[in-house]
Amino acid sequence: MASKKDLTKYLVDLTKEELEKEVEKLYVKFKEVKTYYDIELSGDTSSIVNEIKEKIKKEYNLDKGYAKGRAAVVKKIIDDFAKISVFPIDLIDIILYRVEWSMKFIKGKLEDWDYEMVTQATYTSVENAFERALKLIDKHQFHSDFQPRCNEILAYTGKLDWGFSSNMNYLYNNYYLKQGSE
Repeated sequence: MASKKDLTKYLVDLTKEELEKEVEKLYVKFKEVKTYYDIELSGDTSSIVNEIKEKIKKEYNLDKGYAKGRAAVVKKIIDDFAKISVFPIDLIDIILYRVEWSMKFIKGKLEDWDYEMVTQATYTSVENAFERALKLIDKHQFHSDFQPRCNEILAYTGKLDWGFSSNMNYLYNNYYLKQGSE
């Protein structure tokens, strides 16, 4: 198995033209590389972000038939996007979108008395996603950009389980109060 050191040595030995051809070959062969460079070069992420959001919405939207609400499927969608994401703000947006739709899914299931679909694991996966977004917000100092949206998420948790609401508020306060005291 080649190491990063081996790759570096290989790349250093290439001429500029050979290196260009190598990158072009990767661009053509691997969809993720093509998507990454499409985003990097155009700076326009709207189409890929909207495509990811549609996949998330489809998994959780109870208005469009039977939504499965599979957290693992949505996590994979987001993790795959994270690999090619150029701008952290897009990843945060998508993770918060997942949190919002997850909560709508939970609320819909509770209103339908479908408690077997709303397990502790369901709540925990939403909490983990929210914490992931908060960590990214904190890391990239996007507090003011996302504070209103995070506050809306917290307000919505009041329509759900009180323990869940308490946990979400705890996570939020851990990142936003820390930021405000610096």
